[in-house]
Amino acid sequence: GHRSRVHVHHCRQVQVTVNFNGNTKMRAFPPSTTVERVHRWAVDKDGFNLPEVDATEHALQLCGSSVRPDEDMQIGALVSAPGCALCFDLVAKRRVEGTA
Repeated sequence: GHRSRVHVHHCRQVQVTVNFNGNTKMRAFPPSTTVERVHRWAVDKDGFNLPEVDATEHALQLCGSSVRPDEDMQIGALVSAPGCALCFDLVAKRRVEGTA
């Protein structure tokens, strides 16, 4: 069907770690979960409880890199064998600094 996907993965669950402002949250997700779904969890009350305005201005970035996966990417595609873990940093999408 339209936009249907089949995802076969060696991990039943992917242990996702998200870092933000020196704090860490962890949760297991199925490998078919999208990056957008992990972002929603990270910014809601079970995650870092960011106000909606702040949540829309932050994105998930792979730890130790500058890679920001597309929101519709499944997290299982980001995990390499044999590990079933993934680490993200919650970072500002863009920082605007004024001049004086």
